[in-house]
Amino acid sequence: MLNTLVRAYHALPLGLLRPALRAAAGKLTAGQKKIVRTDNGVLYELELDEFIDREIYMHGCFEPDTARAIQHFVKPGMAVFDVGAKFGAHACLFAKLVGAQGKVIAFAGLNAR
Repeated sequence: MLNTLVRAYHALPLGLLRPALRAAAGKLTAGQKKIVRTDNGVLYELELDEFIDREIYMHGCFEPDTARAIQHFVKPGMAVFDVGAKFGAHACLFAKLVGAQGKVIAFAGLNAR
């Protein structure tokens, strides 16, 4: 059922019914975990209750334009800082791209109230 929903989501024009399908996907996926390899080759264990994880599942990566820019600029052996890493979606891509000779330092700030 979820795969049918994902196919329907991608078949719709942007902005039409996508918000409704995104909300339905959130309800259908509550409590589910999936292991997926994304379009850019990163393997994730996703908790589909989480927005970013659900976006990765639905789109093949999180923030596709950002992911393309990362792939263009980040090279093996580089050191990369991911400031505001949150769940680490981009940090995992950085790690794949810089390889064993590179370094990724990722951190997320805390909301103080």
